[in-house]
Amino acid sequence: MFRVVAVQFGVALSAALVADLLGGRHAAFGAILGGVACVLPNAVFAGNMALWGMLRKAKPESGASAAFGSLLLLLFGEFAKLAMTGGILVLIVWSVKHVSWPALIGSVCAVLLAQPFAMAWRR
Repeated sequence: MFRVVAVQFGVALSAALVADLLGGRHAAFGAILGGVACVLPNAVFAGNMALWGMLRKAKPESGASAAFGSLLLLLFGEFAKLAMTGGILVLIVWSVKHVSWPALIGSVCAVLLAQPFAMAWRR
């Protein structure tokens, strides 16, 4: 899971570099903000899943209750990830006066599209 976050971070930096070349520092800043809005919640989610995995190894359970607990944790984590992403984007809208919207939205799209490719990529 942390490999996916690393790939997303690299995509965010690449998007910022492209935005800097096309639109200057202002666009690069917008791309960095868009990348952070997506990478940060994914990193928190990956950390929580790793912690859950370590706890499960320490106290192994089996059966339907363990599967249901894992499913609930996964669904709650995904909801929290979406809420954090939306909250960070709202915070950016309220706090940053002159953000380059094409760079921010392009970076968000690039980072989100990198996730399925990073998950499908095997070593």
